[in-house]
Amino acid sequence: MPQTGWIVFLWLCAMLMLDASVWNSPYPESQRQQNILFSSFSSSPKHLDPVVSYNANEWAILAQIYEPPLQYNYLKRPYLLEPLTLTDMPELVCLDQNGRRVNKESDKVAYSRYRLHLRRDIRYAPHPAFAKRRDGALLYGKLDQERLSSLNTIADLEQRDSRRVVAEDYAYAIKRMAVRQYHSPILDTMMPYIVGLEAFSKEITAIAQARQEKGEILDLRPYHIKGVKVIDEDTLD
Repeated sequence: MPQTGWIVFLWLCAMLMLDASVWNSPYPESQRQQNILFSSFSSSPKHLDPVVSYNANEWAILAQIYEPPLQYNYLKRPYLLEPLTLTDMPELVCLDQNGRRVNKESDKVAYSRYRLHLRRDIRYAPHPAFAKRRDGALLYGKLDQERLSSLNTIADLEQRDSRRVVAEDYAYAIKRMAVRQYHSPILDTMMPYIVGLEAFSKEITAIAQARQEKGEILDLRPYHIKGVKVIDEDTLD
């Protein structure tokens, strides 16, 4: 067979092999031609607790569930930090060593205090944890072992309710970060930036250990960090 014939023959074989090949696509063929953006994870998400999770793959999910006070506007150059669950940007107050206000240009600045004003229209998704009785008590707050044994999924608790996100919720999240048993990867990094966080972490970690040994639940609401103050439902320092 002439050389040209061999080239044509091999080319035809290659085309037949391409036509017969099957792409290992995980996406439904019916959706590939639609206006859908498919993406993927470089690794499987391991944590969906915001205290522990600081992986970009995990935050692709978490960012759709938990809203931080601020967000970046990535369409602006340079990137612009702007309010998300706040009414406006945090108010900065500079303090000296004695806690007195000073000008931010002063060489006596020892501390910075940020005041956050929360929006009043941010609410939790309806969930059984918020369901209440007529007297205001939680409907599912104290389920006995028999009732718990009958549950397969959270959907088995039919009553749901919601409530506003308040300043105490953000303060509680910071407190959770301080508990060593929760293994927050940024706790030590944050200690120099939040007054009293290191001392609080030592105290609350010991309390958490004692509660864990007794099989008790740790409620962080009675405990407070010196540098984190809830002014009212809408305001956090």
